[in-house]
Order: sequence, then structure tokens, then C-alpha cells
Amino acid sequence: MSGINDNPGSGRSRAEYALNAISVILIGTVFVVQVFSKTKASFDDFGLTEWLINYSGGFVRRGLPGSVIHFLFANRMDMVNYFVIGISAVLYISFLFYFIISTAKLFPVYVTLSPILMGAPVYGNFWMRKDVLGLYFLVLALALTVSKRKTYLKIAVVNLILIVSLLSHEAFAFYGLPAVWIVNAFVLQPVSGTIRRALFKSAVFLLPAFLAFLLVINFRGNQAIALKIHNSWSALWISIDSNSNYLSGPDGSIRCLQRSASAELGISAKELTMFSHGIYVPLAVLTTICLCFILVIKFISGYRSGNYERGIPQLPAASPANQKKLFVYILFLQFLFISPLFVLAIDYGRWIFFWMLSSVIIFRILSKHFSTVTLISPQISSGLVVSLVQKFPFNSWLLLLLGIPLTGWSVHYFVFSSPLGSVLKILTEHYLRL
Repeated sequence: MSGINDNPGSGRSRAEYALNAISVILIGTVFVVQVFSKTKASFDDFGLTEWLINYSGGFVRRGLPGSVIHFLFANRMDMVNYFVIGISAVLYISFLFYFIISTAKLFPVYVTLSPILMGAPVYGNFWMRKDVLGLYFLVLALALTVSKRKTYLKIAVVNLILIVSLLSHEAFAFYGLPAVWIVNAFVLQPVSGTIRRALFKSAVFLLPAFLAFLLVINFRGNQAIALKIHNSWSALWISIDSNSNYLSGPDGSIRCLQRSASAELGISAKELTMFSHGIYVPLAVLTTICLCFILVIKFISGYRSGNYERGIPQLPAASPANQKKLFVYILFLQFLFISPLFVLAIDYGRWIFFWMLSSVIIFRILSKHFSTVTLISPQISSGLVVSLVQKFPFNSWLLLLLGIPLTGWSVHYFVFSSPLGSVLKILTEHYLRL
């Protein structure tokens, strides 16, 4: 089957529509199957248990949403898992539509639905975590930051949003907090004079959020807190499966609260010695990161222009030349801020998702509200990066074979976290049950 090419006429349009349609069918099929399978999720499911971390054992990181859920469903524990599935699905679907509409001029639909962007939570099967909630908070915080509302009231509300985000999951401190800090500095620069002074002033304004992050990392959790949280949902575990062995102790994301920082680093260090079918795992992860970096730059464009090269939409000639360079700067900076996550935990698929989505969100905000943006330039010219990326050969249909595993990396996870591989996995599991 031929890829989308640069030949004019209906052939290209039919191929594009076909790829869009196939992408919609694949992600829709996988998502629906996953939603129904999640109804059987119990205390060992990382997505469900991440939402259920609460303050039953005292203040602890990630505990705010779970405490709210525990309060709301104290007398109806049997409904909690359905609520978590429902709220996660609504958050993902609504954000997916928002992202498709807001980036319609940047990406074709098949790219948005691919594993490098909004397809990642489905094909990686982590849409039931709080990741999309964090991205919603990022959009709200940035939108309010660039608004023309009164400064002090605006800063107070932005801090509140950031604090709620950090109390929901500390990962926001890496992909969200620095972005809001820098964008707020651009807002303050006209009255602050220099960008350095604006960055300092922005940090002072966002001091409550930074203090909240320090508070969160200081209360990582321990075995006693994890056990109390686990036991606070005992009625839920029994309602899901009366024969479950929940008395054996916490599991999933709740169990992870028991791990010390050194234990987390030990797990990450172990990855440095791993191989999968002769492939060095760290090299595979690094290749995945580089490939996502290349593809998101290659695909981002003035999509409506209809200019194509090797199946990839190009920036129209009328577009400002610095727009794509700006996106490269943002990708570099966001990766710099998010990179500690790759060391602290092996959820590489989630970290790449945060990196890609947050970079696009920030790019939209900056390019829409600022005519010129002064950023700290990386050593290599962004113009050179753009030029090299555009020469990278890639057929759009290969996105159907691209897999980005949620945790670690293996050939098995690579195959079955791709769009076609995910459907193949569903068909295989269904066949084995017959």
C-alpha cells in the first residue's frame, strides 16, 4: 500500500482520508475494549489505585483526588471503580477532541491519534491515570497566565491551579511548573525590563507553588501509610471480587508509596543492564525518544496549506520562519525539565507523552500570544535541527507500526503498543479465550 505522497490531486486526499479513518477505527477499538476490561480492575491495577491514593494515613503525595473520591463515595464504595473509569474516560475523550480541534492547523488527525501524541495513553494503556488531568491543569494555568486579568488575582488563581496539580501528582513539577514560570516571565517582561528580572519576578509570584512541590516530595509515603490507604478501600476490593486476596497488602500505585527514592533509582539503574532479543534496552529507549523528537518536528506544520513531502505536511512558505525554530527550542527546554523523570522511574512512555503534549500546548500559547520570544538557545542551531529533520525519510503509514511501551522497553511491548499491534493483541487474546 502506498503512502501519502506529494503528488497533487485526489490520490493524496484519498490516502490521507484512509489513514485518518484507519487511525480512528484502531484507537476507537482499542479504547472501547480497554474501558470494558477496566471494570474488572482491582487493587493491583496501577490506574485505579493511582486515583485512590488519599490522606487516610496522613498527608502524602498524590493524595488529593483520592481523598475527594473517598469523601464522595464513603457510603457507596461499590461504585468507586466505575466512577474512576468514567471520569478517566471523559477526561481523555474531551481532551482528545480539544487537542484535535486546537491543533487542526498543526497536525493531521492521523498524527494526533498516533502514539507520539494522543494515541499514547490508549496504546500504552495508561489513559486511566491522572496524566490527562495534569495536562488540563497545564492548559488552564497557561491560558490564565497570558490573559489580561488583574495581575495579583490572576497569580493567586494560577498558584491555586498549580498547587492542586502538584497535590494530584508531583510529575507536574517537571512538565508543567517550569512552563508556567517561563511563560509568566514573558508576560512580565515588558514591565520588568530584562528577561532575567522577569524570570526572578515570576518565580517570586509562583513561590506558593514551588513550596507546595517541596512539601509533596518531603511526604513521599511509607509502608504504614500505604497500608492504611489500601485498607480504607477494603469495601471496594470486596465489592469487585469477594475472593480477592486484598488482605495480602497494597499493590499497584498505592504499593509504590512504600518505595524510597533510592529504591526507585535502583530500578532505573537495573534498566542499564537490560537486553531484549539482543537489543540494548537503554539504546532502544534513547532511539524512541529521538524518533519522537524528529517526527513531531517533521509533522508539525501549517497543515491546511496542503504542501507535502514524503507524506509529511510542510510549513507553508508564508509562515514565519521562526515558528518551527520556536518549537524546537520548546522541545529542548521541556526535555531538559522532564529528563529527571527518566531517571527517577521507568515509565518512559508516560514521560514521552508529557514531553510531546506539553511542548505542543506551550508552543500554541507562545506562538499565539507573543510575536517574538527570546529563549535560551541550545548549542546547536534550531535552524540546523529543522533542516536535518526535514531530510529524515519517513512514510506516514509507518505510524501504524510505531510502538512506545509504557514501562521499560522490550520487543514484545514495542510490537503490542503500536496501533496495529494493539489490535493484534486484542484479537489474539480473544482467540485464546475461545
